[in-house]
Amino acid sequence: MVEDEQQTREQVMILESLLRAMDRRDEVFQVIEDSEDMAEAMRRVGELLGVGEVRSRAVLDLV
Repeated sequence: MVEDEQQTREQVMILESLLRAMDRRDEVFQVIEDSEDMAEAMRRVGELLGVGEVRSRAVLDLV
């Protein structure tokens, strides 16, 4: 049960990150376009949105 709650919280946090990315989509697209590779894009998207690697990856996976 505790594991289910933790997984649900993580999913909600990812969804919140995706919503934040949609609100700032022009900036997100620009950061991705200006990045030299996926690692840099993931780092810069994370910095832009104030999120970690997992959530940055979720954003990049949708682009």
